[in-house]
Amino acid sequence: MFSKNAVGKSRLKKRMTQKSFIKIILVAVIIILLGAVGYFTLVKKSLPIAQQTSTSTPTSTKTLTLAPTTTSTSTPITTQRSEESFIFVGKRPTGSNADLYKGYVIVEGEYYEYYPETLGGGILFFKVDEQYRNKLPKKYGEHSQYFAFDNDSSAKQMLKINESVFKDKSICKLSGRAKIAIEDYTAELIEGDVWDHTTLAQVISSTSQTIETCSERQLFIKE
Repeated sequence: MFSKNAVGKSRLKKRMTQKSFIKIILVAVIIILLGAVGYFTLVKKSLPIAQQTSTSTPTSTKTLTLAPTTTSTSTPITTQRSEESFIFVGKRPTGSNADLYKGYVIVEGEYYEYYPETLGGGILFFKVDEQYRNKLPKKYGEHSQYFAFDNDSSAKQMLKINESVFKDKSICKLSGRAKIAIEDYTAELIEGDVWDHTTLAQVISSTSQTIETCSERQLFIKE
């Protein structure tokens, strides 16, 4: 009897041990599964953040590349011709005495025209500012101060001269300021109502013309 009881108790104890072991394994499996689920949940949540970061990076890169484009559009398209100082090339072969010069220079000053009915009226003149006069040829030992244009009609168009203002009999002069390029130069060397002249090659900048009124129109007086 004693031996049978001992054997029964031993078997019962063994079964209880096996059940406890199975429970431990089940608990371990459940913990592992919960951990796996938690891990995948965290990974899924982190993926949108990574995607947002990656998509925002190209945006900032595009913004940086806009700067060179804006700068390039402001670059001047045309270039200015280089100046060439006037060089004496000889005397005029026929006609009145005059010195001829070749060159291309830029000067600033005042353009003006007097009303047509007077001496010298209807002709567009240009008076050079003092700091630019050394670019003009010398005449009687001094640099020229003003000149007319060989291409008078074209010069008036280039400077947008409006001669219709002279229909008003109280207007005696129109004028304005400009920066211009002139090409070649003729210095007239005779006394009288003859003026130096050159070709207007380009108007670099200019102001709109202004008008002067006078009570009585007077004869043109050279400045």
